[in-house]
Amino acid sequence: MLNPVQQYRFVEFIQILDNLTDREKTILIRCDFEGKIHAEIGKEFRLTAARISQLVIRARRRVSTALLNYIHIKQAFEDKEARIRLLEYKLSKAEWLLAEQGKPIPTAEEIDATTVEDLDMSVRLYNVLKSHKINIVAEIRDVGNEILGWRDFSKKTYIELRVIMKSIGIKWPVNDPQLF
Repeated sequence: MLNPVQQYRFVEFIQILDNLTDREKTILIRCDFEGKIHAEIGKEFRLTAARISQLVIRARRRVSTALLNYIHIKQAFEDKEARIRLLEYKLSKAEWLLAEQGKPIPTAEEIDATTVEDLDMSVRLYNVLKSHKINIVAEIRDVGNEILGWRDFSKKTYIELRVIMKSIGIKWPVNDPQLF
């Protein structure tokens, strides 16, 4: 059973609900919160108690659906907030580590301008990139998923490149297909 404050909030929720008609809102509030029986409400609206019962059931279903949608949206919002807090924590940790090492925080342009030679990668991956005239990180991003179709680009090479890109803060490939 709801306490008076919860009842008040729930009545407010029902009153602002768009998918209920005014009649359904009134009937539901009178039935569930004022404790009136269906026959009393039926006299007020010139309907039978059975019809009031049908309207109450339909209104409760609509309220239930609206509440489930609200809960889903609220959960998605809370998940995004938690992800933002985690990213802010990781960013501050990375900034702290760079400051401790005396290194400036790189900009997106500086990361894009990083040469393939500056990345720690296997000779095979290096040779694959060079054979396709890829010299900087920005070119890897520009090629995108096309790189996955290269004959000399294997599963192991894909995984290695993906780890390297993640380590420098780039999500790659943007549309990650199920591979291999």
